[in-house]
Amino acid sequence: MNDRELLLNFRKDIRIRRIAICEILSFVGVIIIKGVLRPMHLGLSDTGIFLMGTLPNFFAAMGFVALFFLISELHSDKVAFLKSSAARLNASTALTIVGLSVWEVIETLFGSRIDPYDIAMTIAGSLCSYLFIQLAWHRIKVSSNFMMH
Repeated sequence: MNDRELLLNFRKDIRIRRIAICEILSFVGVIIIKGVLRPMHLGLSDTGIFLMGTLPNFFAAMGFVALFFLISELHSDKVAFLKSSAARLNASTALTIVGLSVWEVIETLFGSRIDPYDIAMTIAGSLCSYLFIQLAWHRIKVSSNFMMH
């Protein structure tokens, strides 16, 4: 798929736009927490400090699952071994969980400790993105009885 076709897909397909917006907002979340909020030393509660430490992993995982899925979906002719959107989503989710968990281990080489909460938030963010993409891509209808009025 060439650049022109990619742009047309982005303009025409609301599913792609929704997933791209999720991806962008997720990475913006990482930037805001790590680059703006953490340096401000806001005098947060223990829960706030915990969230400032772990939410970047959650948002990064959401963003990477969406990014990997969109790349594999838009270039599905080049990743023919993943024959369906479901397979590409599963691979994107697994790649994100494994990749960010391996990054946690690599950080130990630079003096950090492995934080199980970071890995838990990576898994949670990956699963949230997985569910969001399922809803956005496959247009699963949520029962009106499920929604709160």
